[in-house]
Amino acid sequence: MPKIIENLQAEILLQAKDLLFTEGYTAMTMRAVAARCHVAIGTLYNYYPSKDMLIGNVVLGDWKATVWKIRAGITGTEDLSSGLAMIYGYILAFNDLYRELFRACASVGVGADFENRHVLLRRQVEELLGQLFQQFNHISSPMAVRAAAQLFLTGSAERWEFASMRDVIEKII
Repeated sequence: MPKIIENLQAEILLQAKDLLFTEGYTAMTMRAVAARCHVAIGTLYNYYPSKDMLIGNVVLGDWKATVWKIRAGITGTEDLSSGLAMIYGYILAFNDLYRELFRACASVGVGADFENRHVLLRRQVEELLGQLFQQFNHISSPMAVRAAAQLFLTGSAERWEFASMRDVIEKII
């Protein structure tokens, strides 16, 4: 009879994330994660068919947490400008958390599906901006919201300060 390991999927994600941040992308192998979880590598592959799928799930978990924080922050924000700064701050922090991973993946050619993922990410940021605008009865065209979302993503990737973007964002929206 196979042994049952409580919360194995959560443990896999925890160990994979720890390896990513302490050892880096290259050292985070499926074999290393399996060893840390005290399971056979085949068991790990039952949960995640590839290293990229495992890493994607680690990143996705943190992105979902970021979106949750942004949504919670929107309800407590005092005005549109501070709401924009709050959203950008969380996106920047997420990008900073994974900056080295994103660089490592780019250097080894991971991310062939980048365009599709980028569009999904931009749409999620558009949705968050839309929620903020709705809270303050701010009407903005879909194109303006898309442009602002793209600027948030580009700015966070380039490490731009929100203060340097504020005037442009406010003109766009």
